[in-house]
Amino acid sequence: MNGYIKKIIGHQVIRLVTILLGFYSLLSCSHSHYINVDHVEYIKFAYIPKGLETIKGLSSWEDVVSHENKIDTIIDNKKFISEYIDLLNSTLETEDSVSRDFRVVSLIKLNNGKEHYVCLGENNGIYYDSIILQDNKQIFDFIDQHLYTKEQLRKFHLMFMKHFCSDTYLQSNKFDTDFDSLYHHYLINNDYDSYSTAIWDIVENLSNDIVEK
Repeated sequence: MNGYIKKIIGHQVIRLVTILLGFYSLLSCSHSHYINVDHVEYIKFAYIPKGLETIKGLSSWEDVVSHENKIDTIIDNKKFISEYIDLLNSTLETEDSVSRDFRVVSLIKLNNGKEHYVCLGENNGIYYDSIILQDNKQIFDFIDQHLYTKEQLRKFHLMFMKHFCSDTYLQSNKFDTDFDSLYHHYLINNDYDSYSTAIWDIVENLSNDIVEK
């Protein structure tokens, strides 16, 4: 009787181990892009300001990092890294094709010297090295919250306006007042079309002031 019970228990253990191995295998297939957050040294981002029209689609890492209007930043904050990596790790892989018009790229530097590249597209497409990931709005919301801050948007606005405006204007209180108005009316609501229109109105008004003088 005891031998029979042991035999049943043995079969149940083998069955349980098989199920667990199959489950682990399934997870491995869906998350071959898994990153151990404890091994991340820092993350370097390069990104294009929102609302900026590009002449052609930015279809690679190199296209973004070499763009004349890209913004660079390196983040080694542990809380940020943990949240970003957790979002990536929780995103499933897919064989569906996605947009290759990238706007944000990140280089994940590990403490063993390895690097991983993540490219995020205009239409929520995500590439991890050569792996395509499913859309994940949480990642894009997270990026918006931490990269497209008022300070970063002001830097881009200043960089853009340098092409059209005098140093006198750029260093004046009027520049700060104009930007605050643009930010609160358009940028804070992600209304980049209206923002672009308003910029050209400012440039045109400044040009008219110069002509009149």
